[in-house]
Amino acid sequence: MATMRPKEFPHNPKDKFAEAKTFEAFSKLSKEWTVLYAYRWHGMRKGRVGDGEADFLLIHPRYGFYVAEVKGGSDIKFEDGIFWQKSEGRWNKTTTGPFEQGTITSNFISKHLKNCINQNTNRDLPSFVPNFGHFAVFPSAIEKKGFPPEGPRDIIMDSDDMKNVEKRLLEIANHWNKTNPHKHMTTKNIDAIVNALRPYKELINSVRYDVGQVEKQLIELTKQQAQILNELEDIAVVKGSAGTGKTTLAIERSKELADQGLSTLFLCFNRPLMEYLNTSVSNKPGKLTISTLHSFAKKVCDLAQLGIDVDSFDSLIENFPVAALGQDIAFDAVIVDEAQDFTAEMWSSLTDFIDSFKKPKDIVFNIFLDSNQNIYEGSGWEDAIKKYSSSLNIHHLSINCRNTKTIGVLVEKFGGSPLISGPEGPELKLVQCNQSRDVMEELEKEILRLQRSFMLESNQITILSSTSPLSQKIETEFKTKNQRLLKNLKFETIRKFKGLESHCAIVVFSSDENEDGDESIRQSETDKLAYIGFSRARIILTIIGDKKIIANFKERLSSR
Repeated sequence: MATMRPKEFPHNPKDKFAEAKTFEAFSKLSKEWTVLYAYRWHGMRKGRVGDGEADFLLIHPRYGFYVAEVKGGSDIKFEDGIFWQKSEGRWNKTTTGPFEQGTITSNFISKHLKNCINQNTNRDLPSFVPNFGHFAVFPSAIEKKGFPPEGPRDIIMDSDDMKNVEKRLLEIANHWNKTNPHKHMTTKNIDAIVNALRPYKELINSVRYDVGQVEKQLIELTKQQAQILNELEDIAVVKGSAGTGKTTLAIERSKELADQGLSTLFLCFNRPLMEYLNTSVSNKPGKLTISTLHSFAKKVCDLAQLGIDVDSFDSLIENFPVAALGQDIAFDAVIVDEAQDFTAEMWSSLTDFIDSFKKPKDIVFNIFLDSNQNIYEGSGWEDAIKKYSSSLNIHHLSINCRNTKTIGVLVEKFGGSPLISGPEGPELKLVQCNQSRDVMEELEKEILRLQRSFMLESNQITILSSTSPLSQKIETEFKTKNQRLLKNLKFETIRKFKGLESHCAIVVFSSDENEDGDESIRQSETDKLAYIGFSRARIILTIIGDKKIIANFKERLSSR
């Protein structure tokens, strides 16, 4: 049986009876034949750019390729060089006869293949243009004389011929190749020719399109998640895995309280998150202060002029409650994000500060945390919240509002809780670098791939590194060697980017970090960084690492 493309006739046979009958006949050819149905093309036609189509294109490894034009119906006439066909009792003139159409299309294909061969578009193409020709098929008529000189009997297949279509095709091939010896082609040659004539294409939705679709779904998921704000008590804890929107909810809670007239202090741990929120929060109420605890403590101590060492983190945290006493600094509500990173000393000073201006029953105190993101050995949040409530009101977030399903499933493998999944997205990409010097080469290739395949802008890509030296090295090398790619790219460590997100994240792991430590500690540290780093990507995630790291991640992906 011949290889038919498509495998089945794509129309209702009643609507295209002649072509359906020919399709069936050609499908019974020997297995060496490949048959393309409805081959369409665009190019020069009769001296100008136009469109063309062949009803069938038949390819054989020894005989070459042949264009077949089908004329259906038993009532056909040829008069003054014009083909007429009867339909519903009326004679209709055809604009281009089957022989002229066959000539135009076969010449186009031969030129197209010649260009592909000269440009080496596929190394499996033959080094020569195969023999070619054309013929007309009359599946419902008997025609033994032909239409000379344009269409002699030698290039006609009528209904009688279709009883042994293979025999007739060989006769037609021999007619066209009386003076041209046959050149044999391999199976790979045939596949390459088919790909050149009718290539397989898969169009990938660009990130600009995906972002619109994903954002709509994520917004709806965030709205569902936000219902929890209606249930929050004045003293409450909100826990959720990476991607559940804790920071978004914490900011919304803070804005809501400030809009109610409550002086509200929003605290987080990471400076980059504070800076992002201060520039991005729309309609920021005047009664809302956004800061890290360290920055807030420094500001209070600077104002108090106590003469303490403002460059000492521990000294600032210890002394800011006292510094605040004489400055009339007070808040009605305190919201803490990234609460898992606050140490016992930080909680102690923060609660001392709250106690200096509020009675326990009057304060609104909410904290948002993810224990799996505790990479700074924080502790003590339970004792802090219990100072203001005898019962621990804990609310758990269950919807992934940030990541696509593909990324969310990976995050769960590294410690995240099972969540209601986000929308579908592109597949993950794992890139293995055997040596550190390969990282820059792979990064450059990956950035170009993302920009070309997904129409990504540079500001939609963040390169996250597992260590600070690695991040600095990558950024420095980009500044010196890759200026064309550098513009608007973001470079950061995984730790500092905690709490933030990017449409696309390329997460790079150093091959030599923690080499001197205990294996179990190294693995635990890598897992924590993977959990945080992977969950920063909203839609597209690429992971770069050495053989050992990539093998570990692949194993996690395949695990249930």
